[in-house]
Amino acid sequence: MKKVLRSAGVLAAALMLLLSGCSPDDSPPTSPDTTAAPGAIGAVDLSNLHPFGVPVEAPGVTLTVTSVTRSPELQLWADGVRRGSAPHETTTAQDGAEFFSVTTTVENTGPAPMDLSCGYAIDAALFNDKAQRYAPVEDLSRLIDTPECNAELNPGMSATMTWAFEIPRGVTMRAFGFFHPELAYGDYTLVDLSKAKTTATTTAKATTTKTPKTVTKRSTTVKTTVTTTESVPGEYHDPEDIADAEPTDVEDPWGSPDGPSDPIYPNGGSEIVSCGDPAVVPPGTTFYADGTAGWTQYCADLMGG
Repeated sequence: MKKVLRSAGVLAAALMLLLSGCSPDDSPPTSPDTTAAPGAIGAVDLSNLHPFGVPVEAPGVTLTVTSVTRSPELQLWADGVRRGSAPHETTTAQDGAEFFSVTTTVENTGPAPMDLSCGYAIDAALFNDKAQRYAPVEDLSRLIDTPECNAELNPGMSATMTWAFEIPRGVTMRAFGFFHPELAYGDYTLVDLSKAKTTATTTAKATTTKTPKTVTKRSTTVKTTVTTTESVPGEYHDPEDIADAEPTDVEDPWGSPDGPSDPIYPNGGSEIVSCGDPAVVPPGTTFYADGTAGWTQYCADLMGG
């Protein structure tokens, strides 16, 4: 009896398999997905280039490439402190490489503010003759000719912006490309660099400073006129003497009653009250309107530091 039941079960299973194999398949045939990945950046066409040195319009931005520079080094604002409150730092390209810097004027024609240095407001790239793409260095906000981090460029406003790239030494750069990520992602507008006059420097481009020849200083006992080359090498200054030192008056070569207002001084004209006395405090000691003290290149130049 058990053998009969087992045989019947086998026949039933075979019949079900036969019926399922004969049933029609109503599901549609599948085809491979050939859709491109969203946000992909494709190849660029180096035959469609805009001229160097003129405003080039693109969605959300009008950009003018004003200069290009090759250098083995870059000068940076000191990390972690207010701009101008400490000496510049220098970074050197790795062996066999150099820095290629592109200085531009950017006009915001888009619908919202732009953070050029720390936000993803503009995607910028370099392209060589083979259309190979090079990305900018990190920490763009520390480059000398860039806006400060989180400085919003409002629609209709313009600003100077520099992008620096680390590239193999001597490689010819064919074009500079840019696009607005929200309005034209992946669609580079290209500027021809083949006819641009490239400035080659042995060191990174430094900011230009204006230093007056003489400065009148006042101490608690004597008033003298000294040159900016005056220094006291090797003299020790007690920190308590520095804290108690009386600020000295500085002649403003630009005629501003609140201090120097030339744009090369990043602290702003109204913030610097005076520079310290080099006989009492180290060169570069600066007294601000808010009662604090710090270091600036401006006072270092005036005090002979």
